[in-house]
Amino acid sequence: SATLVAEINAAVSGSGATVTIVGFAQDNTATFTTTANDITSRSITSASVTWNVPVGGTAGDRLTSSSVTTIVQEIVNRSGWASNNAMGFRLKAPDDEATWRTYDNAVADAAELNITYRVKAGAGLRFTTVPIPTGVVIRTASLVLRASAADTVSSILRIYGVAADNPSAWSSTNQPNDASTTFCVEALCSSF
Repeated sequence: SATLVAEINAAVSGSGATVTIVGFAQDNTATFTTTANDITSRSITSASVTWNVPVGGTAGDRLTSSSVTTIVQEIVNRSGWASNNAMGFRLKAPDDEATWRTYDNAVADAAELNITYRVKAGAGLRFTTVPIPTGVVIRTASLVLRASAADTVSSILRIYGVAADNPSAWSSTNQPNDASTTFCVEALCSSF
């Protein structure tokens, strides 16, 4: 999922604002400039989102947008997209019903992009010659994993097992991410 959090510049008047959000169809969004029409002349994503901002509020309120997941997905699906690239969005309301504060106004006014994504980590674990007799009651069991490197991304590991008396060894046709694996570990990662 993905949302934007933006700070309004003034109370939303009338009957509220219908804001259209698009992304910039760029692999790595270039820094904005003071050149005339710099933002409006950029190529945009085919995906767009309508965000109905309610009437009211006060200047400085931080509002969370509708989901911009389809826009983010279109950008990261671009052939030139790479991790740590810049991503840009354009928000437009008819007749400027809603206006936004930006990073240029003050660092604290900067918009936020919140993304939750899922990464499949291909770890397959197969234990051979496990000395557990048939029919015993397992009171506790644990799996000890050691990280290969420090990471700043929070992760939740889900560990799956397959009901098989003696699972097959890994091979080119029996990979850890296949349904037939003994254990498949998935990392659910949150960032931003």
